[in-house]
Amino acid sequence: MPAMSGHRFLVVTWEGGGNLTPVMGLGPQLLARGHTVAVLARESLRGRVEALGMGFVPQTSAGWLPTAADLLTAVEADPPDALVVDFMLPSALSAAERTGLPTAALVHTLYAPVADNTFPAIEMEGPVGPLNELRADLGLPSVDRVVDVLDRARRVIAVTTAGFDGPAVVVHPHARYVGPVLEGAGADDGWTPPFPAGDDRPLVVVSMGTTPMDEGPVLRHVLSALGELPVRVVAQVGEHVDADALPQADNLVVTGYVRHAAVLPHTSVVVTHAGLGTVSSALAHGVPMVCIPLGRDQPLTAARVEAVGAGRVVSPDAPADDIAAAVADIVGDPTYADAAAVQARDITACIDGQLAVRAVEEVVAVP
Repeated sequence: MPAMSGHRFLVVTWEGGGNLTPVMGLGPQLLARGHTVAVLARESLRGRVEALGMGFVPQTSAGWLPTAADLLTAVEADPPDALVVDFMLPSALSAAERTGLPTAALVHTLYAPVADNTFPAIEMEGPVGPLNELRADLGLPSVDRVVDVLDRARRVIAVTTAGFDGPAVVVHPHARYVGPVLEGAGADDGWTPPFPAGDDRPLVVVSMGTTPMDEGPVLRHVLSALGELPVRVVAQVGEHVDADALPQADNLVVTGYVRHAAVLPHTSVVVTHAGLGTVSSALAHGVPMVCIPLGRDQPLTAARVEAVGAGRVVSPDAPADDIAAAVADIVGDPTYADAAAVQARDITACIDGQLAVRAVEEVVAVP
């Protein structure tokens, strides 16, 4: 599909974890198709955004999340053609509605529980009462539930596949499943496992997220369990984790973050907290998982991994033997990898069809 004539997009986001992956992936794709992209967020994200060639608009409010006023000020100063707003920012979505600009709500978790209002993350700014007070100030009608602001967007863009997401009782009529938006090329392309040549034991990658979730005790438990197995283990830990306090083993290497795109082609099993970004990357590479959800939306995502047959779910307080057994089971049973490969084909079809960037372009193209 050829690119449209260039349009100006303003993306409104916040400094979380997995919510930034689709923003950082979509931006360069839009730029490559002749569009202009700017990101409204906290100043601390400027370097990451500008390194990808996107413009940056710092929020003027002092809080963690951009406000309705931040969006309105940015639009007045430099009006874009369309807005892409993180779905967890209902205040900003309401401000977007007030502008009258074409708007897409970007859903970076599973979409079905959001649509069914069984996953309350969209209420992280607060309950419906304060939101309706804001909407009244903006001259907008009230909503019965916070999640109802999604119904007022021109598009709802879900960065997963319909097959992985699972059935929803309620689906926005203008929702688009676009598949995961994955990382592009990076300096760590060509990465190889940090073990001696000829060591062909299965590689297990442990990735428990990049934002603090008090994962230290679980991480230590997992690494102790894997130290007893005939596998190689690479544990990727965030800067907030004290790597020196983690278990030591001959089959274990602890690293900082290395992009999934570099590591996963070498990987047999991923042990993960089941953040959707990590899960999507693993599935895109056909790699099965042991999911140890810590909170947030992770139990929902872990349950879907198990439902499609691409892994096992283990409780964070499970005995070490249970963790080791789950990893050994997946290494020894090819049906898990076969199920992950089915998901990989669906994801590849989304990527080859450029569904994500096309969905964003539709926000402007379709009235």
